[in-house]
Amino acid sequence: FLFDLPYFEGHDLRATPLLQRRQLLKQLLGDHPHEHLRFSADFDADAASILESARRMGLEGVIAKRKDAPYESRRTETWLKLKNKLRQEFVVAGYSDRSSGEAEIGSLLLAVHDDAGQLVYVGNVGTGWNAKTAAELKKRLKKIEVAASPFGSKPLHQHRWAVRDPAAQHFVKPTLVAEVEFSDWTPDSQIRHAKFLGLRIDKDAKTVKRESA
Repeated sequence: FLFDLPYFEGHDLRATPLLQRRQLLKQLLGDHPHEHLRFSADFDADAASILESARRMGLEGVIAKRKDAPYESRRTETWLKLKNKLRQEFVVAGYSDRSSGEAEIGSLLLAVHDDAGQLVYVGNVGTGWNAKTAAELKKRLKKIEVAASPFGSKPLHQHRWAVRDPAAQHFVKPTLVAEVEFSDWTPDSQIRHAKFLGLRIDKDAKTVKRESA
């Protein structure tokens, strides 16, 4: 699905308004149809209505763009993700056992870096994997397990998903990054209804911070 055309036949179109770039792209695909390429349709309608339609269809969300915007290779307010659920990367700071002696993890301890670069605990995720993945995660995490908490002297916040048994809680070197879907943030900066989506091997753990919608 093609949605933009920043360059065309040697011409730099990045300063051209989005609407014109997309008109050219649509014409190009119309003149040269291909079974594996399609033009990404747009809907000129109220954003709230479109987002609600996406929610009913079970979609993650939609992308909202200004028609007159240039193309910029950075985050910008002219191109926004409107999500039905929140989703971002978190540093894996530790894990809990599913039960004593089991080869599977029970949950991952998640964290982000604050403005000072210090790790801040934001809660756990205990769903989103099968038995095989849970066992693979535990095997991988045990290799980087450490005795000291990566949060320093700061205790973990107590909340409804906190690990009750300290003996079942293990800390690891904060080098792995997990992508997690969740419903929202609590007032005390904990994530709610989290679901593990996978590890991000392309993301540097040191760059992970809390994202704002």
